Parts: sequence; C-alpha cells; structure tokens
Amino acid sequence: NGDGHADLGVGAYGVDDGGSSAGAVYAFFGPITAGTAAADAPLQLVGAAAYDILGVYLPGAGDVDGDG
Repeated sequence: NGDGHADLGVGAYGVDDGGSSAGAVYAFFGPITAGTAAADAPLQLVGAAAYDILGVYLPGAGDVDGDG
C-alpha cells in the first residue's frame, strides 16, 4: 500500500464463521499497534464452507510492493 510500514497477514484456520473449521485470513496494513483485534482487520476473508480451513498455510511473501 506504499506507506512504508510493515503489513501483516494472519491465518486463523479454526475460525467457525463459515462453518466448523472454515477458517479465515485477516490482513492488517501498518503501522500495527498493540491491542489490534481480528475484527479490526480492514481485509477479512472467511472460508465458505465447513472444513475449508482457510488460513492453514499462509507463507511469508516478503516486501512485495517494495515500500520497505
């Protein structure tokens, strides 16, 4: 997003919002402060069905946009 702050993606494969263990991924765009909750994430992806386990594998991509 070009702001020079670190961003963070969090996988939560046990989230049950889309069904048992549907999972979720939360994206936070920096700066990130202590006490930030999943509900505060500006981008939230939730598995569509039970046992999708979205977020079980979330590899680190590094600085993909070159902003540091």
